[in-house]
Amino acid sequence: MRMFRELRGPLFAGMLALCGIAGVGSASGQSDADITPVNPLAAKQQMIKDRLARLEDRMFRLRETLSEDEPENADRLSAALERSGELGVNERVDRLLALFRDRSRLDEAGEIEAGLIEDLETILRTLTERATDETERDEEIARLEEAKAKVSELLDRQRDVRKETADAAASKRRAAQLREAIERLDEITRRQETAQDRTREAPPGDPGSQPALESEQGRIAQDTERLAEDVMKLSPAGGEPSDQDGEGGESGEGEQGGAPSQGQPGEGQPSGGQQGGEKGAQSMQDAAAELNAAQDEMREAQEDLKEGATDPAADEQQSAVEKLKRAKHQLAEALKSLEDEETGDAVASAQKKLAEDAGSLGQQMGGQQGGQQGGQPGGQQGGQPGGQQGGQQGGQQGGQQSGEPTPGQQQVEQAEEHMEDATEDLEEDEPRDATVDQDRALAELEDALAELEEALRQLRQEEQEEILRDLEARFRAMLTTQLEINAGTSALHAFGRENFTRAEVLRGAELTESQNGVGNDAAKALHVLEEEGTTVVFPAILEQLSDDMYAVGDRLEELNVGPLTQALQEEIVATLKNLVEAIEQKQREMEQQQQSGQQSSGDQDQPLLPPSAELKLLKALQVRVHTRTDAIETERTAGSETEQSLLQATKAVTTRQREAADIATEMRKLEDGS
Repeated sequence: MRMFRELRGPLFAGMLALCGIAGVGSASGQSDADITPVNPLAAKQQMIKDRLARLEDRMFRLRETLSEDEPENADRLSAALERSGELGVNERVDRLLALFRDRSRLDEAGEIEAGLIEDLETILRTLTERATDETERDEEIARLEEAKAKVSELLDRQRDVRKETADAAASKRRAAQLREAIERLDEITRRQETAQDRTREAPPGDPGSQPALESEQGRIAQDTERLAEDVMKLSPAGGEPSDQDGEGGESGEGEQGGAPSQGQPGEGQPSGGQQGGEKGAQSMQDAAAELNAAQDEMREAQEDLKEGATDPAADEQQSAVEKLKRAKHQLAEALKSLEDEETGDAVASAQKKLAEDAGSLGQQMGGQQGGQQGGQPGGQQGGQPGGQQGGQQGGQQGGQQSGEPTPGQQQVEQAEEHMEDATEDLEEDEPRDATVDQDRALAELEDALAELEEALRQLRQEEQEEILRDLEARFRAMLTTQLEINAGTSALHAFGRENFTRAEVLRGAELTESQNGVGNDAAKALHVLEEEGTTVVFPAILEQLSDDMYAVGDRLEELNVGPLTQALQEEIVATLKNLVEAIEQKQREMEQQQQSGQQSSGDQDQPLLPPSAELKLLKALQVRVHTRTDAIETERTAGSETEQSLLQATKAVTTRQREAADIATEMRKLEDGS
């Protein structure tokens, strides 16, 4: 296949050139016995005959070369040769040659030539129509793009579920820590109530009991202070971030036993409204404030006990007990908020749906029917219903890939297994274990995405190589025809317009038709570039080139073959050479990358032409604008052009300068990423 692609360019160029020169012999259907010589037409027709013979010989040789390695393309060449024989191309070329030698039969020649041109274009389409492998490549790109989009969607959804799972794990751990804090608070309250009773029961004036009461009250105050600190750490606004997995916040043993750890919300733990809601967060902060206030009362009671003032100490202890009870109420409210916010079942359901969608996608990528789970992945709350749609998609995709596994398929299937394991963990209320399986699923999906992107990169590179070869062939054929038109224009100018006879007028009509035909070819190439859509300067230059060709065609129609027309034609030739050079530069770069094993970086499509080549094209455009401006001024001074003609030329070059500025602005925006 590669050999045919490489050799098709010269064939394409030859056939395009043949179609182009076949039109220059048209005789407009008129004859005149007084017209000077039609021998130039006969000479041109002889050139067509010789070129056709060379082209057929090349096609025969190429068919033999491809017969073993690329039989399908050899068959295409055979079909084109057979079609040429069926249409009697060679016979009609010989017939035209005889008619052009007989100047009295130009009407008949014109009719035959019109049909010949149409048939040559039919054969050209046979040679240039998209090969089967190119169509399959387009279908494969579309299929991989679809798979990539679905894998990306699964990846985003799994990340969301992973975060919710981490939040659920943090909520579960935090709820356990709150229960533990409430148990500690109950114990502190019990001890404080006991201390209060002992203070009230202490004999008045008994100095022996006061040190023990004072010491116990100090210990209770110290434990209350620690509990207040731990509760503040439990509050979303009060602690340090924990590790990403939310595993750094397991309950540990404090000095008094059972103190909540200092692990706090981080990426793996919810914050604010996610962790028990704003109400729960505020309740924890209020509880910590009550604990601090209780601790202040305890310190004052301790001082009173030290001075032997048992009655004030007992009152302060009673106040501390009341504050402790209010703190417990706040902690209970925070715990309830946490429990109300628990989404373990919802997360498990979302994870289960993700596993089903991953399984469906794996089946589609493998070309299997999707069955009841065959729908494409949907949103986080579930995808689109699957059975029929997924089965159809799976069958279509399987047929497209001819049994070969889709890149990333294995990773998607492995991700499904990890998702199923995570679902089981969540259903067993083990969110921390689920996050491990979810991380593995994420890694597999990321690998799948990378494989798909690499496969797409290779396919797009093949596509660009084919586009570049076709464009190069088109431009070379256009260049060949344009050089012939330029030579004909120069010959007419040298003959002198004042000396024109009917033959020169006919020659001008031939050149006009050929020039407009090349303009049509440029317009067709422009359509290819617009569909490709990755370059800025290339299509803009080609659009200008087509406009210039039509403009020159208009001047030739008016038999305006002077220096300005020839200057425009030279610009066209220079532009075509610039375009061929830009394509060759890109082809060299692609070949060097392949030889060195380099790969284009990033996920974005690589442009058809590198920025450096586009800059060269832009520079060449500016040079042509300058050259054309000088040519207009030279003609104005020489007086060989009409004022109307000069005015039109000036407007055209002004427009061209504005277009060059716009192209430069667009390139700068792309460079800046704006």
